[in-house]
Order: sequence, then C-alpha cells, then structure tokens
Amino acid sequence: MSIRSKLIEHVGGRILKMLHENIPGKKTIDLKINKLRPPVNADVASAVFIVSADFAG
Repeated sequence: MSIRSKLIEHVGGRILKMLHENIPGKKTIDLKINKLRPPVNADVASAVFIVSADFAG
C-alpha cells in the first residue's frame, strides 16, 4: 500500500473498506494481518490484528 500508517489497525480499516467497495455482494469479511517484528518496547516475533466486519443491509 502506498499510504503509510503507524498503526496496523488503520491499515486493516483501509483494506476492509477497499474489499467492501470492490467485491459487490460480499456481506462478511474476516481479515487477519500479521506484522513481523513490530516496533514495540518488547522482544516479540510478531503482532496480529484480527477483525471481522458485517456489511449486511
């Protein structure tokens, strides 16, 4: 993606919006983003952001 983000949640929101706009008729989207070696003050291998969105109605 060409838009830079500091938060993985913002990236997820943009991906959900793009999928919803480009896949007509899709009512539910489940998204999982895995960030390797996130910039946090701890020794962690990865951070995961999981979100599910309902677009019914």
